[in-house]
Order: sequence, then structure tokens, then C-alpha cells
Amino acid sequence: MPQAVGFVAGVVRFFSGLAWVAGASIVGQQVIGYVAAAAFFYSAGSYVNSLFKIPEIGLAQQGATVLSNSRSSSAPLPVIYGARRVGGVQVFVGTSPGYPIPGDPNSVEEIQENEWLNMVIALCEGPIGSIKKVYANNVEIWPQMDDRFKGKAFISVHRGEPTQAADADIISVANKGGTFTWDSSYKLSGVAYLYVQLEASSEVWGSGVPTINADVLGKVVEDTRSTYSGTAFSIERYSNNPALCIRDYLLNTTYGKGIPSSQIGNTSFEAAANYCDEKITITKDDGTTITQKRFTMNGVVTVGETSMDILNKMLTSCRGMLVFSGGFYKLIIDKPESASLTFDESTVMPNFNITLPGKASLANRVQANFFNPENEWQSDFVYSESDTYKTQDNGLLLERKIELPFTADYYQSQMIAEQVLKQSRQGIVIEFNTTQEGLLAEVGDVIYIKLDAPGWSTLNSGAGKLFRVIQISIENNDEIGIVAREYDADVYTVGTAKTFDTAPNTDLPALDVITAPTAVTATETLFFNDPKITNRINLSWAASSTPYIKHYEVGYLVNTRTQQSSDGAYRADSYFNSLGTVTGRQFTIDNLDPGVYQFAIRAVNTGGFLSNYTTVLILSLIHI
Repeated sequence: MPQAVGFVAGVVRFFSGLAWVAGASIVGQQVIGYVAAAAFFYSAGSYVNSLFKIPEIGLAQQGATVLSNSRSSSAPLPVIYGARRVGGVQVFVGTSPGYPIPGDPNSVEEIQENEWLNMVIALCEGPIGSIKKVYANNVEIWPQMDDRFKGKAFISVHRGEPTQAADADIISVANKGGTFTWDSSYKLSGVAYLYVQLEASSEVWGSGVPTINADVLGKVVEDTRSTYSGTAFSIERYSNNPALCIRDYLLNTTYGKGIPSSQIGNTSFEAAANYCDEKITITKDDGTTITQKRFTMNGVVTVGETSMDILNKMLTSCRGMLVFSGGFYKLIIDKPESASLTFDESTVMPNFNITLPGKASLANRVQANFFNPENEWQSDFVYSESDTYKTQDNGLLLERKIELPFTADYYQSQMIAEQVLKQSRQGIVIEFNTTQEGLLAEVGDVIYIKLDAPGWSTLNSGAGKLFRVIQISIENNDEIGIVAREYDADVYTVGTAKTFDTAPNTDLPALDVITAPTAVTATETLFFNDPKITNRINLSWAASSTPYIKHYEVGYLVNTRTQQSSDGAYRADSYFNSLGTVTGRQFTIDNLDPGVYQFAIRAVNTGGFLSNYTTVLILSLIHI
């Protein structure tokens, strides 16, 4: 079984659909054109693509898929860049008997044959930075184990090092009566995984096997920017820098493109990485400011998608463009630039075309969808809008939506949305042919175009109108074809973003927080059935204030045999004898034997979580 996991190269598609960019009919085709510049550019995962490709789904469903647990011994695994909470693939499940209680010889007879569930959950390709936390049904189980899980669970984590040893704990379990085999050869080399052991307990796992999630600091990547005594060298470390992560995907031979390092333009990637790492100050709507990195990447990659789909989505995290030029792959960030060339009447052929923006490419509101770690990594969104733009559009709402599957920060998403909003107003596109001088330009360069007919000769103190090159081609007649889009440096100005969030954090309570019922009362009624007297106890209580209550459990203690926690509360593991369950708020017991009883009620919600017990005052019951 574990050997089947060794070939992992990617997994089912979690993310799908290209992000919208203003003027998508041109910019979208051009971005794919960047990526397709190399003829051999097809997905390393194309061999499994037909097997694991699933229908296109939205960001919300993608998030649910990433957080879910599946079961397979052969499914390929995802690659995590940056920080992400994920579920995982149960690549192994087996049971083992319980353990005797030290010093209690009678406990040996009480050992259950299948008392412990043992699971190996593969998370992603390794090596990764670290596994920060592990959760069971969204409640922390490692490293700070919630009290309800103590003695009921054990977690061991592995970063996916190529040389990692097999898990010693599961080997020990297998050798001490486990119903499975696991030895030192089961290393899961290069796979980040969890060994999870859970004790069978309806009290703790009332809703069945819990969903296991982990907060992961993802893939270790190479950073070539380090120097020592003037000598450049590289280090491998965890990083959520978009440029470093994109470079890793291009180079990796297991799940990426396997491009030779000699074809990577490190200078452009290093410049892009430095730009992403720059600290910027953002002014929030309330006037306060925050300082943080300009761009980070936090998301999940799978080879179930084509390389162009994967790269286009990764590039959304930094507004990047991948270019093949001069025999090198280069990463260009859409950012402020100085003009490098000027094209005027002497170099622009007369058959140029100018396209003005239409309503389809304009926007006065942009909604950016992203995964929000402050909201349990669920899909969230933020708006950027302009009343000025809306007035220019005669009061008509022109809304565009973009998806940012590799952005996990509210303010970065807001900033990208604002730049897309501003850029939608800079939609003039020019297509022209020029002389061999056009080969001096590269995709991403900012240029001046100085033409009399459109009135551009006098702009910028006579230098011409600014454009950014988005496509270059060589025509049959040896002329150079250039497509360029209107450029405005103000698009990249970080200021007060006019944003608002109409999707507030949910008011729904956490399922694992459940209040106990209150005002429990017990009344006894005696019935004279000559020659006998029988009794009936009527219990009633006020409902739990927590919603989603499934039913109430009723129990009792006889002759004051109490089991209280240190704080005086009757916890879910107190030793009350069960009388039954009821969906209402009343319960009847007939013909109890004489004695002193204490009745207890607790609530159970639809998630299987239990409240504390609420007890009624001790009631003496006597019948003849």
C-alpha cells in the first residue's frame, strides 16, 4: 500500500477557471501566449489528467474540496505553496487493540480487539516548511490538544523529507497486536503526512470518524538571492514568495515542468521576488494603516490541470506574466516602469489599429474572490469600487469578478481588485507593425508611442503616450508586430482603497460550542392502584440556547454516586446511567426503585458535539 503513494505527482483538481482581467479578449489570450512560447510546454500530469480531471467548480466548492478527507492508496497528491489549511488522502486505515491500564490487572480482560483506529493521511508533496496545527472537526488536536481529546487521540507529523524514516509509533502498534503490517520500509519518502490514532468513543467522536485538517507551511523552494562576501549562492527554505514558487514549479521534474535551470532567467525572477517582498503601507477605510509584503502566494497546485491553467492561476497572486525571450523564461510583474523605447511616425507602419474600450471591458466595481484564513479558509470576497467611474458610466453598475485562488490575504486581494478596477479604465489597445527595431522591446516593457493622428505627439511633454507591450510577433515580411495596452502609473499607487465587504464573518455559532439546557425540574406523582402505590417522575427543562440541537440525553445517578470535574461541572464523560434520548423538553420515568436519585440532562447537536450536563436537585423517591 505505502509503495503506491510513492509516485505522487499531483491530485484531483481543486482549482479551476481562469481569473477575469479587464480586456480579457486580449490580455487573456496574451497571458496564455506567454506560457505557450515553448513548444514542449505540456503538463507533466497529462498522463493522469484524463483519470483525475473533474468538472469545473467555483471557489467555494474548491475550498470545501481542499479541506475534505478522501480515501485512496493511489491518488496523486497536491503541492502546497505558502500557507494553507488542507484535508488529505487517507492512504492507510487499520485497527489495533486497546492497552491495559498500568497497575490494573483486571483491565487486561476489558481490552477491546479493535479499540483504536490508525490512519495515515497524506497531505501533500514534500519537503514542506512545517505542519503548524492539526484539527479534528475544526477543533485543535495537535500540538495543543483540546481537553476532550486527551487520552483519546495521538498525532505524529512528518514533513516529507526524501530521507525520512518510517513512523516509529505506527511500527510499534503494528508489532503489538495491530491487524496490519507496517515496517521500516514504509517510509513515504517525499510525502508530508500525519499518523493519526483515535480511540473508539461515541462520547468524543459521536458523529463518526472526524474530518482531519492541518495548517501547513508548504513547499521548500530555492532562493537564489543570497550572497556571502560578494559571492552569490542559493538556499532552500520555506517561502510564500510568488516568484520563488513559480520558479520552483517550472523547474521541478516530479510535479512541475522540469525545465532545465539553464533556461530560467534568474535575474528576472530575483527582481520579481524582491518586488513581491517589498513592504507597503495600506490605508484602511477607517483611516488606520497596516504594513505588509506586497504579494504572497498561498494555495494548492495539482497536475490534474494543464500547466497553462496552473501557471495562470499562480500568476494572479502577483499580477505576473511569464515570458520566453532570448532562450530564457522570465517573470515580469505588472508594476510601474520607465519607458524604454519610443515608436513614432518613422518606425510605426501606417496600417496600425487602435481599439477603444467598450462596456464589456469597463468596470466601476470589481469583486475579488479569495480564500480567507480568518474565516476558516473558506471562500470570501472583497469589493473595490469607484463612484467617479460609475458617474462616467451614466450610473450603470459595471461589475467584474476575479478569482484569486493563490491569494489568502484580505488587503492583498483588495489591492489587486483596485488595480484591476483602475486598469479597466486604461483600455486603449494599439496593434502596429514596426521595423527590426521592435526586437529591442520585450513583453512587459513600457514604451512611448508618438503619433499625430490620434493626438499622442504632444502628451507627456511631447514624449508621446505610454503603453505596455503585451505581445510581440515576427511577421512573414520580417516586420515586427506589437500589441500594446494603455499604461498609467497611477494604477499601481497604493492608497486608500474604497472597498467594502458585504460578506461579513458568519453569525453562525461554532458547532463545537454548545450550551447546556437550564432550569431542570423533577416532580414525582404517586398513583394508588390498590393494593400497590406506583410512582412517575416527570422531568422538564428549558432548551439549550445553542441552535442545531438534535436531541437531549437523559441520565441519572443513584444513591449520590457523583462524578464531577475539578470545576464542579458534570462533563460529557461523567458516569451517568443513560435513561434515553428525547427531541422535546420533557421526559417521563415510571416505577423507580426506592433511593436517592440525581437526574442530568445534556444537549447533543447535529454535529455530534455534547454540552455539559445540567442536574436537578436530589430528589428522594419512596413508594410502597
